[in-house]
Amino acid sequence: GRGFGDPLVQNQIANLGYKVTAASQGTDNSLVVWLDGNEYEPEDISAAILSQVVKNAEAYQAPTGQNSKISGAVITIPAYFNDKQRHATISAAQKAKLTTIELLPEPTAAAISYGFKPDSEEVKTILVYDFGGGTFDASLITAAGNQFIELGKAGDLWLGGDDVDSRLVELIEQKVAQAEGLTDIKGSILKMPHYQRVRFVADLKLAAERAKIDLSQATSALVQPATPLIDDLGMAMAIDVTITRAEFEALILPLIDRTLEICQDAIKYSDYPQETIDMVLLVGGSAQIPLVQSRVQSVFGRERVVVHPRPMYAVAEGAAIVAAGLTEQVSTVSRNYCIELLDEPRFVLVKQGEILPLLKT
Repeated sequence: GRGFGDPLVQNQIANLGYKVTAASQGTDNSLVVWLDGNEYEPEDISAAILSQVVKNAEAYQAPTGQNSKISGAVITIPAYFNDKQRHATISAAQKAKLTTIELLPEPTAAAISYGFKPDSEEVKTILVYDFGGGTFDASLITAAGNQFIELGKAGDLWLGGDDVDSRLVELIEQKVAQAEGLTDIKGSILKMPHYQRVRFVADLKLAAERAKIDLSQATSALVQPATPLIDDLGMAMAIDVTITRAEFEALILPLIDRTLEICQDAIKYSDYPQETIDMVLLVGGSAQIPLVQSRVQSVFGRERVVVHPRPMYAVAEGAAIVAAGLTEQVSTVSRNYCIELLDEPRFVLVKQGEILPLLKT
């Protein structure tokens, strides 16, 4: 949903292990990923992933005697996706030969996974704190039996577990540079032969992610990527770095505080007072970090904060319940939509938080 000229895309390019450009036959509003000398739109990459997921699901079904072809899907998306991003997701699904497509906001899916009780008359107001791999979403949702009504939402499409990993990689690089007396470690990495550099960067990211997971259980973690760093003289340099939990927490505290600001935005847009929230539901891999849990508890109260029993699967489970046709969901508009009038260049036609679907004339 974004073009190559988008400032957010430009900021992220340096962190990517692959080449991203405008399309050779396109404008700054286009964007392609280069693989094996070929250009692919993001929708092409998504379509390939979706096609493989469909194959996996069909293979899983076959032993139970379900041999029908899968032609539809409930696809979960960040709650804060705009129209372009939603359209790009539908386009990817169509390229994957899916004909029936429903887009479901990820926090709503997580709330359904946790709160789906079709025979219950209990009504709960749930703040979903969804700290996923690539994005952060906060949504306030009313759950009543099989009904889930979105009251307000806010998010950051460029804040997630990947950002935690990136900061950890930078800390590891700093420690290596200090230990080995390197003045420009990023320059040394860039000078490595292409194949070795790609392997080194990938192994370093994997090692950082393992360290992040280990630091949720231990007070320190050892980082030892399988591929060595090649210095300016062509010498192989094995990396062996220890990261303490205190260092890790100092590193990610600003990211966590940003997530809490987003939660307050979601509450503000919903017009529901914070004290009316019955529970705060934590989902996503990064929600398992102890500092994340303690910071959320300090804002909302320990008794109200619940970690989903299956935080990595909550969104997929919710999507499966929706795919089975067992729920009713109500969603809201992500942002203000404006039109240009003669006397007012940004006349608000549709306000953030209004219930969907809606018709305005």
